Amino acid sequence: MSQYLLMNGLSNNDNGSQNSLSGSSNSTAILPSLSTSRSLSNGTTYSDDTLYAIHDGISNLNLSINKIDGELQQFRTEYETFNTTYEIHNQRKALLGVQDTHNEDLQMQERYMSVISKRNAMLHDLRSITLEYDSMQKSVINELRSWQRNQALAGNGATFRDNLDDIQRCIELLIEMIGKILDIVNTFQTKTLDTSNDLSELIAHVRNAQQLLILSSFIVEKQPPQVMKKKTKFVTGIRWLIGPQLGISANTPSVECIIMSAANTLPTSGDLENNTTLMDYDSQTRTFSGTFRTLQLWDIKRPERKGSETVTDEKFTLLFHTSVVVNDYKIKVWTLSLPVVVTVHGTQEPQAWATITWDNAFSSIMREPFQVPERVTWSQMAFALNIKFESITDEKLFPLKNANGEYNEYVTWTQFCKEKLPERSFTFWEWFFAIMKLTKEHCQSIWKAGLIMGFISKLKADELLRYSPVGTFLLRFSDSELGGITLAFKKAENWVLMLSPWTPRDLIIRGLADRIHDLPLLRVYPSNRSRDDAFGEFYTQRADNTIGADGYVSNTIKAYVPAIENAMDALGLQQEVQIPQQPGIPMDNVAQNEAGPVDIEMIINGANLNVSDIGWEIY
Repeated sequence: MSQYLLMNGLSNNDNGSQNSLSGSSNSTAILPSLSTSRSLSNGTTYSDDTLYAIHDGISNLNLSINKIDGELQQFRTEYETFNTTYEIHNQRKALLGVQDTHNEDLQMQERYMSVISKRNAMLHDLRSITLEYDSMQKSVINELRSWQRNQALAGNGATFRDNLDDIQRCIELLIEMIGKILDIVNTFQTKTLDTSNDLSELIAHVRNAQQLLILSSFIVEKQPPQVMKKKTKFVTGIRWLIGPQLGISANTPSVECIIMSAANTLPTSGDLENNTTLMDYDSQTRTFSGTFRTLQLWDIKRPERKGSETVTDEKFTLLFHTSVVVNDYKIKVWTLSLPVVVTVHGTQEPQAWATITWDNAFSSIMREPFQVPERVTWSQMAFALNIKFESITDEKLFPLKNANGEYNEYVTWTQFCKEKLPERSFTFWEWFFAIMKLTKEHCQSIWKAGLIMGFISKLKADELLRYSPVGTFLLRFSDSELGGITLAFKKAENWVLMLSPWTPRDLIIRGLADRIHDLPLLRVYPSNRSRDDAFGEFYTQRADNTIGADGYVSNTIKAYVPAIENAMDALGLQQEVQIPQQPGIPMDNVAQNEAGPVDIEMIINGANLNVSDIGWEIY
């Protein structure tokens, strides 16, 4: 996809009724749906239908395990009786001879075959139960991986449905169940009547399943900041979803945290302070967890970079590890955090967030850390941008078609954040990131009110206003000024003015709503609401028209665009504009384009004051 199309894909619907990305409202990416909670007969409540079904399946499988466990107890009695009888038979056989015990031999043979038959039948059932258990465990681990994937999406601002407690309940049941299966298999091993019937493979399989569950349930519950600045303290936390099972929690294991390069070229890639903690079990919440409250990265060792890579392309991860003993076996458990980018200066933040945003949005659950695709479809990209923008501004975009209506055209990583936009000094991501920052810090309420058209081009703005009444205006994000917002104004028939963009620096001096109030504008596109009706609630209050205790008269500044003023005067549409008050501070770079330079005048709010006392012209 060309970068012109990439920018133009961020366009509003022609009717301007919503802040959007252009075109249809379909999207290929879907966040997990929220479902109503469901309760089991024992009172356990699940907020997730899938986990409810898994729990139900585990309960049914547990009945089968209990059944075979009961059969095993009967078998042990029968086996021991047979074993005693067989020993007595062999003793009699030694005394009486083979001929005198022939009939007893036949009887013992029949009893032996009966015991073997029952044992093999139970063993067949046990193997079937083990296969069913494998399926249940796989489903629960998949749910846990989905939770971890959603955790990554939440790093981009997606709504996060935290069903970790539900997952833990299932894991605790599985821990108990695999322990029973292991006990049963070991019991079978001790009751071997035929050396050809070796159970070592089944025992190894069950133990591996148990270890996999123990390892998989060790997770990062609270992720570290994904853009991390050196020498800044942060908090992160791990959790082990096994609860009180296996007795591990009674030993309060110590967990260590280290930072590693995603390239795995160094065993450790930095110096972390306060990087150990003890895990603690809370019996009320049934959580077995540990928190690193004052982790601090003092130094970072960067691997050798390839080609055009920069420090903000480098991914690191926090590795948490500990060792425990389970069933006389020492197990080392570890888990990785989501990728982090380490910065040393605030100017690196936008590009660092490009790396993290791409990774969080487009990584797969079963990837090799931390591999991501080099390109994605426009529908995937638009969906990710929507999530990111909403998380920053509290208002949705709509991930729709690109300018050509193509969902499946590809956007590369290079186009996303490396290549400069045509005839621009910045990349697509720098442009988008600056708009998010501008919206959040300077015009979030106005954006949420639907008063900013936003992502439309200069040409499209001209087209929309050309057939609107004179005095109509709209606001759009600049595609030439990084982090700028600009006003398009219908001056006369077939004449649309485009003001030079207002930047965050300008909006610190005087806010967007007050700038709109300063100008004799009539109606906002597309709602056709009057300026004051649409923006009135966002105007700042007027200062008191009295002399302060210090003897000074309050003053403010206003935006003045001669081309707009003259146009409205010519039409006899000049409005009386009352200017809200702010502290008087210089304003520069307000706006110039076809409308010409903007004059900033000091407005004095003082009734019946002598001009000579003030030294400024009052009008």
